[in-house]
Amino acid sequence: MSLLSDATLAQMRAAQALALPDTATRTRKTYVSDGMGGQTMSESTATYAVRDSPTTGRELEIAGRITSAVTRTLTFPHDADVVADDEVTINGRGRQVIAVLQGGAWQTALRVLAVEA
Repeated sequence: MSLLSDATLAQMRAAQALALPDTATRTRKTYVSDGMGGQTMSESTATYAVRDSPTTGRELEIAGRITSAVTRTLTFPHDADVVADDEVTINGRGRQVIAVLQGGAWQTALRVLAVEA
C-alpha cells in the first residue's frame, strides 16, 4: 500500500506546477543516418513551465562533481521530457542540461542541472 494516494500525489503536482513562473523551450538534437555513411541532424522542441534558480545545497555539491562551470537548477513539471544534453531557452537565455536529478515514484517536479549554453 502506498503512503500517498493517486489523488494526493496529483494535488501535490498541481501545487508544484503553480510555482513554475516562466516558460522554457526545450530543444533536442538527434542524428540519423543519411544512408551514405553520414548523419543528418534533426531538432525537436517542446515548451514547458519552468523555474530557473541558482544551484544551492546538496545540488551544488552534485554539480561540483560534474562541472566547474556555474550551474542553475531548472525545475519542470514532473512529466517533462528533458534529458542531459538538451538545450533549454528561458527568456532568451540558453542553458545546456548536464544532469537530470532523479526524484523517485512520488516526484512532483523534474529538476535538472544546467549551464549557460
